[in-house]
Amino acid sequence: MKAHSTSVQTSVVSVNVDEAGCQKFNPDIKSSNMKRPAIVTGIACLNLMGVLSALWLYDTKGGVRIGSDPLFIGSVLPIRWQWNLVTASTAVSLLTTIGLFRGWNWARWLALALIVLFYIVTVPVRDVHMLPSYFFTLAGSTLTFSLLFFSPVINRYFARPAEEKRKLTIRGIIGMTLFVFTVFTLHSIVRGLFWRTLSVEVAWIGLGLFVLPALLLSLLVRWHLEVSLREISALLLAVPIFFVNQLAGWVLVLHFAYSAVLLRYPEGLLQRALFMLALGAGGLLLAVYVARRYRITPADGSKQVI
Repeated sequence: MKAHSTSVQTSVVSVNVDEAGCQKFNPDIKSSNMKRPAIVTGIACLNLMGVLSALWLYDTKGGVRIGSDPLFIGSVLPIRWQWNLVTASTAVSLLTTIGLFRGWNWARWLALALIVLFYIVTVPVRDVHMLPSYFFTLAGSTLTFSLLFFSPVINRYFARPAEEKRKLTIRGIIGMTLFVFTVFTLHSIVRGLFWRTLSVEVAWIGLGLFVLPALLLSLLVRWHLEVSLREISALLLAVPIFFVNQLAGWVLVLHFAYSAVLLRYPEGLLQRALFMLALGAGGLLLAVYVARRYRITPADGSKQVI
């Protein structure tokens, strides 16, 4: 019995749908409708949360002396210049975040140049106890930018001609505003959770009252289930990755730089960990569902997800 297939053609891309419901296409053909890869969305979310965390450094309620307290212990950079570096890098990171969300190729190169400069000038040469934390964060950044520059799907996405990139629409602006609001809200909730300015109960309430409605509204506004679910899964995975990486770096600092300090598990740590686990598990389940539901089959028959 022959396998029947349906062919759908446009002027720029040819897509085949087989009996199993899998899409087939030639990867050499560029599509003007190519959606933003989930990895790019996740990295943009990480970038945005880095900007939000940098802004919290200027919160003087915690007793921070702006321009006087060191930000990078062991760095040869003068303290005042450390604050200037954070201020400038925060502004540039915000610009690169917008560029990553929009799919501008120069944004990832600017982000790479910024992170290389950042790690060069913040090397803790005056305090070797800070090196484990430094190399831990360096390894995470190296992995992130390796994905951003060496993934074939991501390279195709950023290599699109300018005329093929999506134009701004009212629906897109509203959807992205809701998505950014969700990133900000989740960052604030988890930060308050681990800095113990927010109880676990309030965190769950905030998740239900603000995060979930914003995500549902974003989904309805865009009216594109695949794109919305892929971006939601990337966000839910990016939040725990960001904070676990940040907390692990601080634990390394306390362990090697302040070995006399006794590391105690704070009260309610298990509940906080379960909250993070719920976010990560939700993101992972969504990512698996999207990968299975919207899988694409190249000409060679192998499965591929964009």
